[in-house]
Amino acid sequence: MRLGGVASSAFAAALACMGSAGSAQPIQTASHVFVSSYAIRDCTVPEAHQLVARFIRAFDVGASVRLDALWAKDDHDGDAGTPSFQWYSTGKPGARAGREAEDRSTLIRYFAARHRRGEQLRLVFMSRGGNSNGYFNFGFHIHRQARDLQRPGVFEGKGAAICSNAGAQLAVWSVGRRVATS
Repeated sequence: MRLGGVASSAFAAALACMGSAGSAQPIQTASHVFVSSYAIRDCTVPEAHQLVARFIRAFDVGASVRLDALWAKDDHDGDAGTPSFQWYSTGKPGARAGREAEDRSTLIRYFAARHRRGEQLRLVFMSRGGNSNGYFNFGFHIHRQARDLQRPGVFEGKGAAICSNAGAQLAVWSVGRRVATS
């Protein structure tokens, strides 16, 4: 599945996609999806908000081990219907889009590179969000600043989390356009 930008329709389509994935295809019952041997459950709003706050704290201090634990692993089936890492995308500076955004194996190195550039994030707003197809989907506004960002500012974005008996992890993060200021 090739995803780009933060277009709402692409985001919704990717998270609603339920293709065939052989034995990895989820079985849905009530609010649980079972993938492999662990149960994916609906996230609560506070749980998702705490996850995003932990991500931003770890990002800002360059805590690679913590960052790695906060992001879901990629099941490599290309199916957004089986909850796993989907993408991390953002524009310049540090642009990460297309196939690169979908590559979980480069994510922690990417975070380290942005930390070296002094990138800092501050959550300005996060929607209440909601659960759908094994993901907790949310919108956000984030303040970005970095040495290579000429105009620090607030940008809009969308994300998704996965919750299970093992805790909450991020699966999607897309930072889009700058929010217009009055």
